[in-house]
Amino acid sequence: MDDEFLDIQIQETDDIGARMVLLSAIGFWPQFENYRDRQIWLTWLERLQLLDIATDAELALLRRRCGPTDEDADISSRAFDALWALAWSVRLHDESGISLGTEALGELIDGLPTPTEPIEPFLDEIAVRTEDEIALERERAEVRNWRMAAEVALRTQSGMEATETRQAIAEVVLECSTSLAFGDVDGIDFLLGDAHVGDLADEVLEAAMIASEETLRALNWVCGLIDWESIQLPDEGL
Repeated sequence: MDDEFLDIQIQETDDIGARMVLLSAIGFWPQFENYRDRQIWLTWLERLQLLDIATDAELALLRRRCGPTDEDADISSRAFDALWALAWSVRLHDESGISLGTEALGELIDGLPTPTEPIEPFLDEIAVRTEDEIALERERAEVRNWRMAAEVALRTQSGMEATETRQAIAEVVLECSTSLAFGDVDGIDFLLGDAHVGDLADEVLEAAMIASEETLRALNWVCGLIDWESIQLPDEGL
């Protein structure tokens, strides 16, 4: 997709920061084993009016008295992937792309407000990157997500279908390896850490695929291209 033809309108910095704080609560939610802990967070989120920006699925998770369902657990696990991308967009770290590590993410989360802290000091200290920076990273995220999806599909294919997928992957890898925009392509494949995407174990690929979806969703939202519920752009935008 060519970002030149997208109507990009970057979200307000406060809106990005507010979404980050809400995502941190959603990510932690399954760890709150008793109702009292959940109620403290819920009351705090209500006071900050952060529930006003939550999706229906997120509200269902936050207001459920019993333990999380499988769907809730999926929402929670995806929250930190999106949070990482949003944090990049407001200059809280410089590691573009997805992150499957825990140390850097833990440091990021430790810097976010928690009950019963005010949110204003956090919002005052963040600053959104330029439109050109974010648009380029959104484009990178879209290509990385395509590469992950192609690898997932390839592992279920055979014969001509698999051959065509491998050819498409090779063409994209070649194009990206000659572009200064993609530092994580070495001419053989896209890299996740030091490993080629094609060499990832199935469970690592699955986690990377989810992370790439959430990264793309977050950056599409930051660019004003989708509502938060959507992961990809609608078909007519492709």
